[in-house]
Amino acid sequence: MDLTPRDEQDYYRIGFWLVSKRLAFLITVIVCVASLWCIVQSFPVSLGSTEKGVPVFRYNSLPLKFYKGEAKVLAKSGYTAYIGHVDRGAAQGRGTLYTKEGNVLYKGQFSGNEYHGKGTLYRDNGTKVYAGAFDYGVRQGKGKLYNAGEELIYAGSFRNNEIVYEELAGTATEKVADRYTGQQILYEMDDAVCVAMPEIHALYSARSGEDSVDGLWETTGVYVMAEAFAAEDGKLRTVKELKEYFETLQYEGETILQFEDAAAMQQLAGPVKKKYGIETAIETEGELADARKVTGYTRNIECYIYTFEKDGFRYTFFSYAKNSGFGLYLIEKDDRAGKGEG
Repeated sequence: MDLTPRDEQDYYRIGFWLVSKRLAFLITVIVCVASLWCIVQSFPVSLGSTEKGVPVFRYNSLPLKFYKGEAKVLAKSGYTAYIGHVDRGAAQGRGTLYTKEGNVLYKGQFSGNEYHGKGTLYRDNGTKVYAGAFDYGVRQGKGKLYNAGEELIYAGSFRNNEIVYEELAGTATEKVADRYTGQQILYEMDDAVCVAMPEIHALYSARSGEDSVDGLWETTGVYVMAEAFAAEDGKLRTVKELKEYFETLQYEGETILQFEDAAAMQQLAGPVKKKYGIETAIETEGELADARKVTGYTRNIECYIYTFEKDGFRYTFFSYAKNSGFGLYLIEKDDRAGKGEG
């Protein structure tokens, strides 16, 4: 291992430089060994390694980049991360994604390593969260939502990971009950009725169906407790974004909160409600778990709102202040849509 050159024959001449042949040889050996180690690491776990006839690859395996078919893929730390169909290094087609604890995280269709198509998403403890359609990683289309006890709480359409609450506006309350099967809290005051749906962060107001042909109760509006509105291309959180997205600004200014507004605001989480800087309270009697008779509520409370129209619906956003964010919005079906005006 003596690398000290003894005469000119022990050097390579490169231009004006003399490079020790022994040193060059040692560097070449080190590079070759390192390259061989990298190549070996990129192979399947062991050459020809299979599990129940399915080849096993490391997540960064070079052969995996050229493989198409069923495979088992190991994460960096060695646990089984994925079992299913792959195409050139990416999950493609049907497969199952696992957590490091061995629990199923997602089972269904993939495209380019993203959830795409029909699939089921699970919590860390193995209970279902959502089963239905995905569009490149987001819940999009028909699906079902489950609570922590894996009980079905909602079945309907989803847009950009969120429930399409428009499906609940201006429809029979019986249809709402078909879609939402989670916990409900009924608030009744005089002729006004509100039903809170805490497991999907929403509340709907309803009117009697006495004057309708079928006699069914109908929703008059759906309040959503959220600090973002799920549009097709993203989440909207500011008034500026809302104005750019919606077609028509119908109204902007102060309004006095009505019973339904106050009931919805009562459902807000503490930190969000605090941002409004107003105190709303609802007085009830005959307290039951799912039905409450309202005897009064805080009146003459003002809030700054923005009302827009789009695709046959009216959207009212209850802003924290002018040109600020929001934590609550109302969706109403525009009965004038398709009927003309006047």
